Amino acid sequence: MKHRTISQVFYFFLTAFFFEQVVLAQTLFNSSAIFARESYGVTFTTTADTLFFVRSHGGKEKLQIWQSVKTEGVWSKPLPAFFADFNEIQNQPYVSPYGDAIYYSSKPDENSWADIYVVYKIEGVWGEPQRLSNSINSNANECQPAVSKNNTLYFTRSVSDNNIFRSTIVGNELSLALPLSPYINTIRNESDAYISPDEDYIIFTANRHDRLSETDLFVSFRKNDLWSYPQHFGIRINSEKSEFAPFVDQKNKLFYFSRLEII
Repeated sequence: MKHRTISQVFYFFLTAFFFEQVVLAQTLFNSSAIFARESYGVTFTTTADTLFFVRSHGGKEKLQIWQSVKTEGVWSKPLPAFFADFNEIQNQPYVSPYGDAIYYSSKPDENSWADIYVVYKIEGVWGEPQRLSNSINSNANECQPAVSKNNTLYFTRSVSDNNIFRSTIVGNELSLALPLSPYINTIRNESDAYISPDEDYIIFTANRHDRLSETDLFVSFRKNDLWSYPQHFGIRINSEKSEFAPFVDQKNKLFYFSRLEII
């Protein structure tokens, strides 16, 4: 059997995801598992029977996290997530690879900084939301968290522009967050990272020069702790409309992303 490079494997892997995702997305809309035209940022539990997503109904000031559960192959009507706080603006949940934590961002109003929070499941019981430490949260917007199998946290920090940061576990604490390499972070507003469970690839949003729209999806591969130059997904994924919020359902091998349409 001819050896394939990692980029070739990933290309076929994502292509398969994309075509299957179109069918499943239609199923989700038909079953009312999500709200058509006002939902984005989907994430699934490891068993793929519970999904969380952001409902945008009324603009940036009314972002809330909702959930739907699949029972006997049928998705339930969406309800507010069990950790939702409608007094806050909450955004982009992310279920950890082992299903024992859900990360998301939250802020009291549009004029406040967003911070990252986490809800842990301990002995099968979900706890209360906890704000992450100041090694992650700062006097800036921290949002769009993603986490690997070894609990390395990736997230977006927004100051003058958007960049992707990374924090590793040192002892039982998250280390001081540092930006990814200049291959990833530029002046082109990199954000919205999905990190693979083994941290061997990262998918993110950017408005680089080779984009098709305001924001497109890019992928970079990691080898020997070095990130490759990001590759544009091309017209199979990206379009003249903005693509963002990537997520890979590892169990069912499906690739999800959101597309912004101006209507």
